[in-house]
Amino acid sequence: MIYLLASIIVATLAAAAPAAGAGTLSCPAVAPAEWSLPNAPLEEVRILAFPTDQPQAEDNALPIMAPVKEWSKAGVLYQTWTMNADAPRFAYKVDCLYHGTARHVRIDAREVKQCMAKFIDRKKLVSLSCK
Repeated sequence: MIYLLASIIVATLAAAAPAAGAGTLSCPAVAPAEWSLPNAPLEEVRILAFPTDQPQAEDNALPIMAPVKEWSKAGVLYQTWTMNADAPRFAYKVDCLYHGTARHVRIDAREVKQCMAKFIDRKKLVSLSCK
């Protein structure tokens, strides 16, 4: 498994679908209200993978996973990550980062098999969905 130690920087999220049920997830479109950042949009996502017997401490380098597949069609860049094929040896998480803060929402992704991000012009994230 290849780890990428740089994050996927994206511009403002146009919209994100709310989690639809067990086995699906997506990042909230804006930062949590309790952060006092009115309407701070999603700006970056990270897919993390690490051995379950070596949980990551917040001060360690993040084990950011590179997309396993990337392609373009009609001006849209697609990236996919395959996850949980080696479960339970690895833990998978999705970090959602928001404009104006280094804070993140970390979502447990143990129930998903694949995440897909769609970008316009390689910069603007239009969706992130995992199922």
